[in-house]
Amino acid sequence: MSGFFNGAKADAPYHFKEVSVADLSSLPQPKLRIIFAPLDVPDFDRKRGLEYLFQLYSVPRVFVTEREQGMTHSFGTNRGSDDSYTSWFHFMFKYINVQPDTECVPHIVNTQPITTVQTTVQSQADLSWIKAGFFLRWLPATGPNSHVTLICFGAPRELESRFKHLAQSPFWKAAVQDPFSLFAFVFDELFLETDRIVWAFTAVFRHVEKRTLEQANRLGPEISPEFVGMHNIAKHIIFLKEGSDAALLTLKEMRKHHTSLSRESSSPSEAWETTEQTLRYNEVLFQSTNLRLITLEKRMQNIINLVILQSGNPKRQQSHTERQRLDENDCSGDVIFPTDLNHSGKPPRKAVSLNI
Repeated sequence: MSGFFNGAKADAPYHFKEVSVADLSSLPQPKLRIIFAPLDVPDFDRKRGLEYLFQLYSVPRVFVTEREQGMTHSFGTNRGSDDSYTSWFHFMFKYINVQPDTECVPHIVNTQPITTVQTTVQSQADLSWIKAGFFLRWLPATGPNSHVTLICFGAPRELESRFKHLAQSPFWKAAVQDPFSLFAFVFDELFLETDRIVWAFTAVFRHVEKRTLEQANRLGPEISPEFVGMHNIAKHIIFLKEGSDAALLTLKEMRKHHTSLSRESSSPSEAWETTEQTLRYNEVLFQSTNLRLITLEKRMQNIINLVILQSGNPKRQQSHTERQRLDENDCSGDVIFPTDLNHSGKPPRKAVSLNI
C-alpha cells in the first residue's frame, strides 16, 4: 500500500511513502492524506488488510456491497457521529485492448484469461474492465483537528502519477478547504482514460465499417460478414455507452451533493466555486464522449441493416443460382429461377424461363 502524507504544518510539502496497512494508525494524521490501495475486492490474499483499512476509516458496508454487485453507477454520502463527512463512488468502464494485426489494421485483442463462459478466443473480443473505487473522509476545515483523507482503490497508475506531479503544488490547500476538489481531480483523469479507450475503439470500428461497405458491393455467397466480430463490436458499444452514462449520473449526483454542502457552509471559499466549475466541466467532457458513442450506435445499426438487406438481396441470390445452374453437367431443359423476392417467404410472382 502507498500514500501521500504531508507534514503537520499547513505549508509543509508532501511526502510519498510505501507503508503497510498496520502502520497507518501509528502515523500522525496530516492535513491531507491520499492512500493508494488495491482494488476493494476482499479476496483471500488481501481480505485482512482491506478489512483493517475499512475499520480504520469507517468505510460503510454498502461500499463493499457495491463492488461485490459490480455497480457501474454509485455515489454515497454519510455523516459520522464525530461530525465527519464521508462520500464515495465506484467506477467501472469497459477496457478495450487495441493492437495492429499483421497488416497494421487495428484489432481488438483479449488480454484476460479465457473463462468457462467463453472457451475459445473470439474475434474482436476483450474481457477486461477498468475498475476503481474512491472513498473520501474529512472533518470540516473550521475545526482544529480538520483533515482530509482520500482512499483510491485500484486506481489507474496514471492517476497516481498525476498526484505525484502535484506534490509540490498548492493544490492540496484547496483540497483541505474543499475535499470534493479531489473527486474533481480524479474524474479529470478518469475522463482521459475513457476517452482514449473510445478513440482506440473508434479506429477498430472504422475499419469494420469500411470492410462491410466494400463487401456489400460484391456478389457471391463466398463474401460474408464476420458475424462473431460484428457481434462483439456491437456488444462493446453497449458496454461503453453504459459506462459513459454511469459516469454522467455519478457526476450529476456529486454536483448536487456538493452544491448542498456549499449552501450549508457559512462562508464557502473560492475553492468551492472552482470545484463546482471543474465538476461541471468534467460532466461536459463525458457528455462529449457520450455523443460519440451515440453516433457509433447509429453507425453500427446501419451496418446491421445493410447486412440484413444483403443477406436477402435478390441479385446476390440470383447470381448464386446462376452459378450453380451453369456448373451442372446436364444443361438440357428449362432452367427457372426467380428474378424477384419478397419478404413474406412466399414464392415470387415472376420467373424467367431459359431454354438451353
